[in-house]
Amino acid sequence: MDALILGSGPIAHLQGLKKNVLHAGPSSHSENILFEGGAIAVKNGTVAAIGPEDEAATSLFGDDDRWMRPDVTSVDGIRIHRLRGQAITPSFVDSHTHLVWGGDRSGEHDQRCAGMSYREIAEAGGGIASTVQATRKSHRAHLIDSAERRLWTMLEHGTTLVEAKSGYGLSTKEELRLLEIAEDAARSVPVDVHHTWLGAHALPPEMDSSKDAFDEYTEELINHQLPEVVKQGIATFADVFCEPGWFSLEQTTRIAEAAASHGLSMRIHADEFTDGGAAGLAARIGAVSADHVHHTSDVDRAACAENDVLQTFLPGTPFSMGTEQPDVIQCLREEWPFGLATDFNPNCQILSMPMVASLAMQQIGLSSLDTIIAMTHNPAISLGLPGRSIAPGEPADLVVLSGSTISSVGLSPGTNPVESVMVDGSFLKINE
Repeated sequence: MDALILGSGPIAHLQGLKKNVLHAGPSSHSENILFEGGAIAVKNGTVAAIGPEDEAATSLFGDDDRWMRPDVTSVDGIRIHRLRGQAITPSFVDSHTHLVWGGDRSGEHDQRCAGMSYREIAEAGGGIASTVQATRKSHRAHLIDSAERRLWTMLEHGTTLVEAKSGYGLSTKEELRLLEIAEDAARSVPVDVHHTWLGAHALPPEMDSSKDAFDEYTEELINHQLPEVVKQGIATFADVFCEPGWFSLEQTTRIAEAAASHGLSMRIHADEFTDGGAAGLAARIGAVSADHVHHTSDVDRAACAENDVLQTFLPGTPFSMGTEQPDVIQCLREEWPFGLATDFNPNCQILSMPMVASLAMQQIGLSSLDTIIAMTHNPAISLGLPGRSIAPGEPADLVVLSGSTISSVGLSPGTNPVESVMVDGSFLKINE
């Protein structure tokens, strides 16, 4: 698809960020990542030029100046899109989601208000186990429909690249079913979905909670479930919920080594409730991402940075659970790379990366540029891409915000600041 976008406000193009290199430290306009406004030319679904309007237009039309007439919407089949000074960013990346599940755990809110902890709720029959039971009972068509609707909502809020975990099946048959459902749902929505096997999310509800049970299930995962997941060929990542009371460091290491031997890259749920050393383990085993990292030690944060492990913060989770936000600002000071994601799941039903941006900017105190990098370039690298930018030769995947500054991405919690989304050079006018 060919197109010319005119009349933009600031464009956070991020061209100055190095491909395949996680960005660290505070960002500034001087790093060649922000253009004050103008035009973007798109040819064959990729960015052809970005800059002043006449230069961008010349890359498409040469000396033909028909595009300058305000009433012209197309020239030789090339669409002309005239903005009103709105800001533009790369489309968003959500690198931590639990896309497919059934059931309803909204009642756990009142249990938390009564003082019950996450683990106490789980031991009382709630938590992951209750979602597993509900998901197993859910019809395939229902799960596909709900996953499709979730992906459309993500897209409407500017996300075009998503990581989707399994994890609510916890048997070989059910985990394979959830990966297949996620893949089927993704075919119906113009969102690029990367799949993660999370068989090590918790113990299956039919097993007693004990160390011996976790050891037994770890053997099941390594020797039976993992080979079937690899044979299925949908998942490219593996994940483990590594937390005291769930999978231990030793069990996580064994699963990670087995997954790596089958060619799967590792992501780890790390240090959500306490500093259990999971982020440090992620650094030692070469994981691509350690997620949550709410209580990670400075030593392990530094180890992640040294070993190119992205620390992915999920501010929607403490927001939903009513707890304090992590000290992400320290990562800026120490120049430790980090990303942001939604952690969409039954307990944190946030599908909007702009909502995550609102939390990052208004509660944590990140600048708009640092926030945008953490929800585009860095998480894209963790998913195996070279980065995320609006640059010549790159896919024309971008977001037009409703506001005239890039800060508008995170200043309207509860409403959608995304006016339209371009995917492969085609605008989806989904929010008009």
